[in-house]
Order: sequence, then structure tokens, then C-alpha cells
Amino acid sequence: MQKISDMKKNELIKLVNALKSQGEENRAFIEAFLSRGKFQPNIKRYMQMIDRALDLDPLTNLDYDLEKMKRHIKSFHRASDDVIMKAKLLVYALEKGNQLILDWGDLGEEYYEEMFEIFQQAVKSVAQLKHAGSDGSVLVEALRRIVISTDGTGYGYHDDMADTYFEYFGTLFR
Repeated sequence: MQKISDMKKNELIKLVNALKSQGEENRAFIEAFLSRGKFQPNIKRYMQMIDRALDLDPLTNLDYDLEKMKRHIKSFHRASDDVIMKAKLLVYALEKGNQLILDWGDLGEEYYEEMFEIFQQAVKSVAQLKHAGSDGSVLVEALRRIVISTDGTGYGYHDDMADTYFEYFGTLFR
């Protein structure tokens, strides 16, 4: 088997193109990876994949796939070095996942636990932006709106989110 380090430029190009043709996840990963340090990665493709993973429509799909959503987030985090876009994708996934709770009601304790894990990742990611001097105020506001929207949900979801938000950003109310 040939080593990648021994491949010629044209062989590498063929390999990358072949991998890109193997599906949307590969294509999104390669495009995000190739944007490292050059320009802001396009997260639209990842957002679309998250939308599909969380599609819960009684006419087309009665199931959601949190594991697939988490895999998309992890893939983008491995591919990209843009901390702002990583935080944006986490907040986007959280908004989408939380909207399922608001639209459909109780989706079970495991769903709440998984969404709270994503919330914790998002809060830490946004807090790191603020500590690094980036303006994460739009993302902090998005997180605040999410927490407020969860009031009345089950399994301590709202309370845990409110406590975590307060720990990092202070009061929910202005």
C-alpha cells in the first residue's frame, strides 16, 4: 500500500476528489479542513446536515438522530480551526435541538441530557471567545434566549441550563 507522504500532487488531488464524492459528510469535512487559516469556513453545509439529523416531521420523518447531529459537530470541530464558527455551530445545533422540545414536548430524559451536554459545550465555547477578546455577545444573547425558552420543561433541563448560564455570564434578566 502506498503512503500518502509518497504520493504525487496529482494523486493527492485525485484522492481528495474521490473522498469528496463519497458523500456530503466527507465533502463538508474536506472543505472545512481546507479552509484552515485561509478564510472563514462555510458552516452552511453542516447546518443543513444538523437540520436533517433533527428533522421531526410527521409527514416525512418521525425520528431524529442526536448521535448524527453530535457527529456533525465533532466533524466540524476536527476540520476547522475557526473558534468563532465552532461556537456558532454549537449554538445553532442547540437552537435546533431545543426547538424540538418546544414544538413536540417531552422527548425523554436522554434527549434532555444530550441537549444539556451540547449546551455546556456551547457555553464554554462562547465564554472562551469572550475571554480571548472576541465579541461573543450575539452568541451569549442566543444562549440566554434558549435558556429562557426552556422554562417549564422537564428533567431539570431549564434549571441546569440557567445555573450554567449564570455561572459563566451572570443573570438571565437585564
